[in-house]
Amino acid sequence: MMKIEQLKEVLELHKKWLDNEKDGVRANLRGADLREADLRESDLSVANLYGADLRGADLRGADLRGADLSVANLYGADLRGADLSVADLRGANLYGADLRGADLYGAKYGDVILKGTPFQIYTNIYYVLIFHEHIKIGCEFHSTKEWENFTDKEILAMDSKTALSFWKKWKDVILQMAKLRNL
Repeated sequence: MMKIEQLKEVLELHKKWLDNEKDGVRANLRGADLREADLRESDLSVANLYGADLRGADLRGADLRGADLSVANLYGADLRGADLSVADLRGANLYGADLRGADLYGAKYGDVILKGTPFQIYTNIYYVLIFHEHIKIGCEFHSTKEWENFTDKEILAMDSKTALSFWKKWKDVILQMAKLRNL
């Protein structure tokens, strides 16, 4: 786990880099262990957080614009009010992350450029994210149109009987929320 003093130094040098000061250095937290870190209101814009472990981190109000968070573990992270616009979230684990009020406009997630913050649904089986035109259920990320047209056989192949019983129970609710999301 990264020591607080070391993290503070990285943040200070990053701020200098952002301000174009000669001794500034872009934050390189690639693969860093930042579990439970208090990064509230931190400016980590365009920082390298590739593969960082941010489980349970407090990132409320953090500036993460353009940051590389690909393959980062954000499980249970508090991202309320954070600015993640144009961030790279490809392969990031957002399970249980609190995204209320976060700005994800222009962020990359999978092969999609996001148009805002997703709706989140927590069920006893799967975590659901509803984006503009895309839905992620568990680890399955597909367009809303694809979800509408999947056959029972295709859903069954995703995660056996669990997926099919879940989809039969939640399909109408999830698709209705997807329609509301696109209003």
